[in-house]
Amino acid sequence: GSEQHEQELEQLGEADDIPRIIDRVTRQFETEMHKIYVGSGRKSAELFHQYMLALKEMLTGVFVHDESDSISYFDYLKQRMPELTKKNYAKQHRTAFEYMAKRAKERVRRELRNM
Repeated sequence: GSEQHEQELEQLGEADDIPRIIDRVTRQFETEMHKIYVGSGRKSAELFHQYMLALKEMLTGVFVHDESDSISYFDYLKQRMPELTKKNYAKQHRTAFEYMAKRAKERVRRELRNM
């Protein structure tokens, strides 16, 4: 009856909130991580920007499109950096990108729990 309909409406509202949460988390994260990675000279501003775009796509894939297991972190970054090889990823990008990805996923999950 109407109780089920109200629950469905609540879930729809929450689904609409997820992209906003991802957007907010990504922006906050970008500000914090920029100091650590670009401010210290560990990553270039352009590379860091590609990381953030890939991170947002990954978060959207995981939390909006439920792609959690089907697409790897490497694949998300390769979409932004077509020249990327697995060897180069492992050597130069994996540690930083996967650290950021895991932290960002934790933060989105925390925000979703607090909705």
